[in-house]
Amino acid sequence: QTRKLMTTHTDVVLQSVVGQEATFLLEADARSVFPRLFGDLESSQTHLGIRSFGVSVTTMEEVFLKVGELADASSPSRSSTVTSAVSAADVNSNSVDSDSSALKDLKPSHRITGFSLLAMQYQAMFAKRAVYFYRRWIQFIPQLFIPVGYLALMMWATQVIPSAKEVAPLTIDLKPYSPTPEKTAVILVENPQQNTTIVAEAVHAMDPMPIVTGTDNVTAEVFNLIGELGSRTFGIQYPVAFTSKTVLGQNLLVAMFDNFGYATPALAIALSDSLLGLTVHDDQEPYVFTAINHPLPPAAADTTKNRAVTQTTSFIIGYAIIVSMSMVVSGYCTFLIRERKKNSKHMQLLSGLPLWMYWLTAFLWDAITYLIPVACFIGIFFAFGVDELVGRATSIIDVLAI
Repeated sequence: QTRKLMTTHTDVVLQSVVGQEATFLLEADARSVFPRLFGDLESSQTHLGIRSFGVSVTTMEEVFLKVGELADASSPSRSSTVTSAVSAADVNSNSVDSDSSALKDLKPSHRITGFSLLAMQYQAMFAKRAVYFYRRWIQFIPQLFIPVGYLALMMWATQVIPSAKEVAPLTIDLKPYSPTPEKTAVILVENPQQNTTIVAEAVHAMDPMPIVTGTDNVTAEVFNLIGELGSRTFGIQYPVAFTSKTVLGQNLLVAMFDNFGYATPALAIALSDSLLGLTVHDDQEPYVFTAINHPLPPAAADTTKNRAVTQTTSFIIGYAIIVSMSMVVSGYCTFLIRERKKNSKHMQLLSGLPLWMYWLTAFLWDAITYLIPVACFIGIFFAFGVDELVGRATSIIDVLAI
C-alpha cells in the first residue's frame, strides 16, 4: 500500500526491505512532487502503519560503490559478492535489487584498458575543468582580463609623462587663422598708401581663403575692432596689416602684426617679400615666400631630464608586468586548493586516475588559459610602441618565456 501511494506521485523502485525498514529509490528530477508526497505519507501514516520516514541524498561515493559491486558481480574471475554500506536516513546494510532494470543497465559490457583508458581519462579531466570554468565564469573572466586592463592603464600612464624631444619644423602660413570658411583671416590695408588689389593678389597666392579689406586709418580701425571683438578674437582673425610711409623721399612698405600669434612676425615678413616681388615684377605670377620655423634641439639639461624620464618609464613598465603576471598566475591556485579541500583529487586517484595524468591535464589547461592574457599583453606592447619588448621576433619569444 505504501508503494502504491508513492507511485501516484512519481516512479519509485523498492531497493530493499530489512526487518521493519523499507528503502525506496526516487528520481532527483521528481523533487517538485516531494512536498505533496510527504504530505500524503504524513496524513496516511497511521493507516499504513508507518512509524517514521525520511529522505537522504545518494552521494557519488555510494554510486561508485554500487557500480563497483555490479562490475565485480559480472566479472567471471571473481566468485565472491561484495556488499557495500549505504546511508539512507540511518546506516543500514542494503543489497542490490536484482530485479531493477535501471541497475542492470549499469553493468559494463567490456573493460577499457591501455591507451583508450588514458585518452578517456584525459578527456574527462578536461571536461571537468571546462564545466568548472563555465559554472564560475564570473570568477574566471575578471581573473583573465583585470590584469590586461591594469597593464593597459599603466602603459597609458607612461605615455602621458612629459619629456623633452625634438619638435618637427613648423610651416608659417595663414591656415591657422582661417579654421573654417566662415571664420577666415582678415588682412587690413590702409588706403590710399597701399594698393589693396596688389596686397590681395599676394595674399591669395599663399592662401585663397583670407579676406583683404581696405581702411582709411589702420590704427583707428585696429582700436575699434579690439573694442568690438575683444583682443583674443581680434588676434585670431587679424594677424597682419599693411600700409606705406614716405621717408626721405622713399616709399617704404610697412607690415604690422598683432603679436597674438607667436609666428605673426615671420608671417608678416613672408607676405612683405611676396608683395615686394609682385610690385617689382607686376607682369608675372606673384612670388610666394614660405617661412619655416626649425626649433632648436633639446638642450643638455633637457637630455638629462629625458634620461630620468626614460628610467622612470622603464620602472613603471617593469612594475606593471610583474604585478599583471602575478595576478594571472595566482588565479590558477584556486582550483587546485578547492580540489584539495573537497578531497576531489583523492577521489579521482582512488577511481584509478594516474597522478601524472592529473597534473598533466591541470598544467595543459592552465597553459592554454595563460596564453590568452599573454597575447593581450603583447598586443598592448604593440599598441603603445614598446619596441624593446616587441620590436624583434626574438623579443616576443623572450616575453613568452618570461
